Amino acid sequence: MLRGLKWTVGVSILNGLLLLVLSWIVPGFDLSGFGAAILMALIGVVAGAFLWPFVYWLSSRFHPIVFPILSFVLTGGSILLIVAIMDQIDSDLVQLESTWTAILVAMGLTAANTVMAA
Repeated sequence: MLRGLKWTVGVSILNGLLLLVLSWIVPGFDLSGFGAAILMALIGVVAGAFLWPFVYWLSSRFHPIVFPILSFVLTGGSILLIVAIMDQIDSDLVQLESTWTAILVAMGLTAANTVMAA
């Protein structure tokens, strides 16, 4: 239990930092600060625990060439869901212009996490 909690906190901090960097790089994606980035990352970790089995199940029903594209689209959708949840807390925490911006953020998070894990 403690190991899982440590992992969740560690991943949330790392993804929070990555989200801050992405908010500087990706036009149309703005975070109000470090606290907003950590909150978005924490909600993302919890949402990912529930959504990833569905994403993999749905993506596995298609040809392997389509899997990465569908995975990014569904992950972008989960980012839209996270932003909607954060808007319920405070509408100034995060700004996201479009679905394409969410998909670009998902691609950036995936690439950065892959490099960090390697």
